[in-house]
Amino acid sequence: MVKRTGPWGRRGASSTGCLFSLLVFVALLYYGVNIGEVYFRYYRLLDEMESQARIAPGLDNGTIRRRLQAAVQDIGLPDSAANFTIRRTASPREIVIETAYSESVSLPLFDHTFVFHPRARQPLCCPGLSPRRGMESGDCRSCHARADCREEGARSNAR
Repeated sequence: MVKRTGPWGRRGASSTGCLFSLLVFVALLYYGVNIGEVYFRYYRLLDEMESQARIAPGLDNGTIRRRLQAAVQDIGLPDSAANFTIRRTASPREIVIETAYSESVSLPLFDHTFVFHPRARQPLCCPGLSPRRGMESGDCRSCHARADCREEGARSNAR
């Protein structure tokens, strides 16, 4: 005859497996949240860099740099992330915004330094014009074929 143990007639061996599964799940969640925060901050900075690159035809490099440095502080990134390189090129007419920084994550059994190199590129069309929907990045020929656009490009690159 089988003797029942415990209030529900179970021995408890299966609940140990359930507790182990729960422990593994919580550990993965803990590590995932802490590591995920690093990538979340990276994508927030990259989004801000792309936004500033999109509106770059109407702004000078100093204004873009100040806005990005303020975003770095708001996001909570290391100070090294605020060292932006902003380049405007005439051919192809575009703006490139870059930076590099690292963040360290120290968790039990896991110490790692993540190195990031966010970069945003955007074609520079004439003020008031932008690439048509469906155009590839850097394809601004309808704008650049115009003489006044080439003249405006020379003026903005001299800034």
